[in-house]
Order: sequence, then structure tokens, then C-alpha cells
Amino acid sequence: MGSKKMKSLISVVLTVILAMGLFGGNVMAKEDQYKYLGVRGTTATLLDILQLQNSGNIMFIGAHPDDENNALLTYLNKGLHLKTSYLVGNWGEGGQNEIGDELYAGLGVIRSQELASARVIDGAKQLFFGASDFGYSVSTEETFSIWDREVLLGNIVRHIRTERPDVIFSHHRTGKGDHGQHMATGVMLEEAFTAAADPNRFPEQITEEGLQPWQVKKLYQAISSRDIEKGMTYDLELNLGEYSPILGMSYSELGALSRSMHRCQGMVRTPKKGESISRWMLSQTVVGQKNSGVMDGIDISLDKISDLLQDDDQYSTMKAEFDKLNIIIDTIINKYDPKNEAVIYEDLTTGIELVRSLKENAQASSVESVQKDYAIQYLEQKEEDFETVMKDVFAIAVDISLSDETVIPGQSFSATATVYNRGLGVLEDVNIHANLPEGWVIDDNTKAIGQLKAGQSGLIEFNITAGATAFTDAYDLSPLDIAASYSYNSQTMKVDSFNELKLVPALSVAVTPERAMLIASEEVQRNTLNVLVRNNYEGYVSGHVEFDLPTGWQLVSTDTNFEIDREDQETSVTIVIEVPADVSGDFNLTATVVANEQKFQQGYEIIEYPHIYTKHLYKPANYQLTIVDVKVADGIKVGYVDSGYDKVYESLEQMGVNVTLLTADDLATADLSVYDTIMLGVRAYKARPDLVTSNGRLLDYVEKGGNLVVQFNKTFEWQPEFAPYPIELSSTNINDENAEVTLLAPDHAVFNAPNQITDQDWDNWFQQRAEWTAESWDKENYTELMSAADPGQEDVPRDGTWLVAEYGEGTYMYTSIVWHLELDNLVPGAYRMIANILSLSEQ
Repeated sequence: MGSKKMKSLISVVLTVILAMGLFGGNVMAKEDQYKYLGVRGTTATLLDILQLQNSGNIMFIGAHPDDENNALLTYLNKGLHLKTSYLVGNWGEGGQNEIGDELYAGLGVIRSQELASARVIDGAKQLFFGASDFGYSVSTEETFSIWDREVLLGNIVRHIRTERPDVIFSHHRTGKGDHGQHMATGVMLEEAFTAAADPNRFPEQITEEGLQPWQVKKLYQAISSRDIEKGMTYDLELNLGEYSPILGMSYSELGALSRSMHRCQGMVRTPKKGESISRWMLSQTVVGQKNSGVMDGIDISLDKISDLLQDDDQYSTMKAEFDKLNIIIDTIINKYDPKNEAVIYEDLTTGIELVRSLKENAQASSVESVQKDYAIQYLEQKEEDFETVMKDVFAIAVDISLSDETVIPGQSFSATATVYNRGLGVLEDVNIHANLPEGWVIDDNTKAIGQLKAGQSGLIEFNITAGATAFTDAYDLSPLDIAASYSYNSQTMKVDSFNELKLVPALSVAVTPERAMLIASEEVQRNTLNVLVRNNYEGYVSGHVEFDLPTGWQLVSTDTNFEIDREDQETSVTIVIEVPADVSGDFNLTATVVANEQKFQQGYEIIEYPHIYTKHLYKPANYQLTIVDVKVADGIKVGYVDSGYDKVYESLEQMGVNVTLLTADDLATADLSVYDTIMLGVRAYKARPDLVTSNGRLLDYVEKGGNLVVQFNKTFEWQPEFAPYPIELSSTNINDENAEVTLLAPDHAVFNAPNQITDQDWDNWFQQRAEWTAESWDKENYTELMSAADPGQEDVPRDGTWLVAEYGEGTYMYTSIVWHLELDNLVPGAYRMIANILSLSEQ
């Protein structure tokens, strides 16, 4: 399969995995863990009260997680008291991971949850427009060869028509020299500004989905200091470092805490006091060019809503109610007393009663349908705003306790809901409502608690049986939706709750390793793998494992039976497969577990970190085996310095290489000369501080005849003196996995022994060629092995991608090639070149 087709297929697969059931971005964060960061209690209440007076809405649009401006979102939400949202293109599954070894779909899960944790802090709503992250892109053209431009543009337009933002912000611009996915997003959002207002664009959203055209008033795009140096001008300047007495910090300080949730991307930020200037270009507008403030020229008052209904026969009556609502909101703002929040109880119920009455009048109004729909949505948002404030000051909370948080299809369990009245009022008609998916069974959907006086709590238990085919993936919310309702002054309000119920298969099946290589042979050979079976039944289970093998292959294992005594236990079944002689290529095998007259072919990866909720990422029980024609020098012994950012050592072991993971003590005191080659993991100088202190011993190892291979590091993690002769790094990558490669030293052993490297070995690479290539180096002592450049950058080829030097009696190599991605994705040429690298000591 060609590389472009491979990237496109990966894109499609990831899009399907990521988009199922979560188009609106259904992600949750650990609210209880993060809401203490300056946004709870009186602080939260004051912010929610101040938002009652506004009807403005802002959307930020970006391609990836961490493409948002967290300080700006904080300022807009908590400084200007506007509704805010972040519409992200993808979950960042094509990026790197600085906190674990998850990549691809697993990394997307982490980054989606980090977005959710960030939103809890900066107050924005998280949305998703359904693109895939296929890795760094070199151009808009490449991106749109993989992304379906029209579909994604339609998704962006749908979100704009649904959320109806007055203003859109983005860091991305058309044609700005940048990541191709950024530029492609800039192209689409600039087009969406006009398309969302045009009823002839994506008309099915209007006729079939009930949406209405929406005209965004302004589009702001970021201007950097570098842009200004090039002569570009800006239209809007904001000091996000402005201090907020409500928050007790500046918007940029709280924004830094929000940004720090992007931990897997190394975005942890220390909040800093003082001025923080943000500059923006007004690229499109329908309200004129005055831009001293974000909302200049845009009405965000409640009058905006009443004006939509001015052609109604009953407008004068409704206008009087709007005026009364404005007075009520001013009263709430002026009367609020954190020492006695009950002073605004009556005003809140009067206010929400007015909003609900106005909503009913708008629904019955005779005004033109578009205006009517706008008015209804604004009033529904205002009703939600009132309910939020009422939840704050009435201090009602709902906790859910599950008898089992991980249940299997058809399992019965109980859910206990406890409602707490922590406020000062008497709550009437307290009820608990449980909504379940189709096919689930519950003893009673609604149960009454009755009256709850101040300080009281009430408890309800539901008995539930899960559906026969239910499961929850990493992007699904809990299928169990439990909410409380209560009344005060004849007004009924709703309070949602949260639970972590997960539906899992009765038996989870996984193959380890998921991907493997086997050296091609003229002889019949055996390949060993393990099938992991996790029991989610409540008791004992037994069964066996089956494999559907290609013709001529044999299952050597005669006993594939297993027994597991109880729930949450796991066992491993070793499988030995006999592979015929003279076989090469790619093979995808599936493990099937048979138990209790059922077949299971799916498992899940548990993704768990302190700053996000635990998620289950479902995977088929597949085993991908690639049989490669590769030779490795006999008896090679390798020491590997594991950074935790790659699994290269596992690939070396699959090649039959004797690999030892070197500890800090090994680097400091062990006899390193026993290793033919020592290889440093990706970004090892960041991950292993012990490596820095022992670097001198590694250079001594080279000088005495060792072969040291250093995989890429980032510029700020690297010191030129780490190498025997200075190397300065750049932040430049070779991002096109098809970039043409020129061998600068074709006679070097890495291209000739024991494997003869040809042009075909550079085919079908995954995602990219190299990262963090060398910018300058000692040209007298280093040999440049290869050169490549992204399309359009051929005039500046990256000759420092792969360097080698003779140092004393040994060999020192610095390589920016992304071996960790290529080996993990079973690229044959990468295995052949790595074998040559490891065999250098034998040449």
C-alpha cells in the first residue's frame, strides 16, 4: 500500500474510532478535582450572576488540542462574562506523548480529556468538528488530500449555526507558514464565516436538522510579534494579564492553569503576574471597523432578544416583561450577599419565571421563523443561566454511588442517588429521574424524596439491568443519566449528576504484542504471542482461544484453554504459531475467545492519569505480523537507555537482538564495554537526568571502541557538548513521509551491511521522516549520511538528519530519523537500516 494511501487509511480509521457517538465533543473532566482552581464557591456564584445580564457568545476554533488560547478564553468567559466555546478539529492523535507510551488513538483519548480538564478551569464549552490528526502536515494541499474539506466545512458551519457565536477567534490563518492542518482549518473557518449565513450552503442543516442560518459578526485571527516585525498590523489589543479581584488572579494566570492540563504535550505552565498582551487582526466583519473592544458594534444585552420579537402583536407586553427582567437581574447583582445568599432566592425565582413566560410567548409568536428561533434559543440559554445561579446559591448537590462501576451486558446493579440541600431554603417536590438507553431495564424511572429542609439530604436507590449489547467507549458519557428536580416558589429546577459507569465485554481479549515483526527465513519457524483474557463476569469462567490462520500456517499450541476464578482477574494464554518457509509480507490475525457459548474478539486499554478521568479504549483482538527480509549480525548485544517515549527496544527484541535496559546504576558504574551498541531512547536527555551525569562515561565507551546511537532530542533538552564533537539542533522536521531521500554517503556501512539498502527501503513510511534535525555540526568530524526536504523546501535540504563520527576507536551517531514510529508501524526498510546500525561494531 502506498504511503499516501496508508496515511489516508489511518486517517479514516482514526476518524471512525474517534467520531463514534461524540460529534458534539462529549468529554468529561474531573470537576471535583479542578474546580478548586479559583472558580468555586462565591467566586463561581459571582461569575454566574454577572453572566445573567449578557447574551454574547464567543467561539474559538483550532485544529488540535492546545491550539486554543486559554488566557483569552478565561478573559472572555470570566472577565467579559460571555458564553465561550472551543471548537477543535481533532483529538491530536497524531502527536507525541510526554507522560506515557500511548500513541495514535490512545493519545487522542488522553488529549480529549485534557481538553475537558482545561475547559473546567477556563469555563469554555468543548466542541469537535470531526477531523483526524494524521501527523504533522507540510501544506494545506496535503491536508485536504486526506481531510474531506466539504464535510468538515459543513461540520464547522453546523456548530456555528447551533452555537450562534457573535465573534470567532483563531490562531490559524490562510496561507500562514505553519502546520498544514492549521492552515487548512484557517481556510475553512474563513469560508465558514460566510457559509454559515447563507441558506444555500448546506441547506439540509436547515430543512432536515431544524437549524437556521447564522451570521457571525467578527472573525479575529492572531497576530504574532514576528508578524508585526514583517509589517503586519493588528486591530485589537488585549491585556490578558489584567487582574481580576473576583478570581484573585489575572486571566492569564488562571489561563496558565488551564493550559497546564495539556500535560502530555509538555504544556505545564507556571502562572505569571503582570502584563500579557494578545493582538488580533480583524479579518472579517459585518459591523464596521471600530475595534477598541471585542464586542464593539455587537448588542449583547437582553434588548437584543426583545428586538427579535418587535413585530409580534403582543410585543408591548413582552417588552414590559423584558424590562422587568432587566430590573430583576440588576437587583440580583446588587443584592447578592455571600454571607446570606437567601436574600436573592425570591428574585431568582421571579427571574426564571419571567424567562419561562417569555419563552412560551416567543414559541407562540407570529414573527418570522428565523427571528423567532433566535429568540427562543437566547431565552433557553438565559433559563440555563438562571438555573446555574440557583444551583450555586441553593447549594443542592447530587452524588451517585454504583454497586459496580464496570458492568457487562445484561448485568444487574444498583445506583444510589443522594441529594443534599446545603443551602438555606426549603426545597419542595424533590425527585430523582433516571434516563436509560433503549433495551435497559429499571424498577422505576422516577422516585420521589419529597421535601428537603436546609441541611437535609435524601437517598434513593434504583435497580437496573444493562442492555444485552451495551458498551461504553473512551468518548462516551456514562449511559446512566440521573438528575434531580426540585421546586421553590412554584418554579421547578433541574440538577444534573455525574457517574463513571462503564459497560465492558464479559471477557476482554487483547493480544500482546499487538504488532510484531519476524525475520523472513528459508526454514519453517515459530512465532510466539500471548492472548490476555480479563474476566468481567461476577464469578468463575473457563474457555479457550482460537486463531483463524492463513493457509499453510499451523497452530502449534495444543492447549489454549484457560480458567479464571473471579471478576477482575486476568490470565495469559501463550500461543505458538508455525509460519511456513519463504513467507514475507503483512498478516493480520484475530484472536477469538470462546466461553459460555459466546465468542469474544474485543478488548480495551485502560487509560488512566491523575488529571483526567479513567477511560476505556476499545480495540479488536488483532495481531499484526510483518515478515521482513532482514539480516542482523550474530550475537549482537545492545544496551538501551529507555526514555519511556518509545518502544524501540521491543522492536529490537523481536529482531532477535539481546537487549538490556540500562539503569542509572548501570550508566554510572557498570562495565559498558560488554555492549556492542548502546542506544539512547527518544528524548532520553530529558527523561533520564542520570544520563546527563553519566554522559562522560558514554563518550569514554565510544572512545574505547563502542557504538553509541543517539535518537533525537528537542533543542531545549540538548547541549552541544553531549556529543564528542558539537552538534546544534533545530526545531525543523522532515514532515512528509514521502520526502525524497538522497544518500550523501552511499558507501557507508549503514547502507550496505549486512543489508543492502535500496530506494524501496524508504517507501511506505509512517507519518514523517525525521524530527528535530541538526542545524549545525562539526563538518570535519561528522559524516552526513542522508539528506531530505519537505516539498517546497528543497532549496534548504536537511543534511543534518543523520550524522556519524569516528571517535577514538568507536562510532558516535546522532539520528533524527523517527525510528520509534517506523519500527512500531512495521516499516520493513526501517528494520533493515536499524539492523545495519546495530551491526556497525562488527564491520
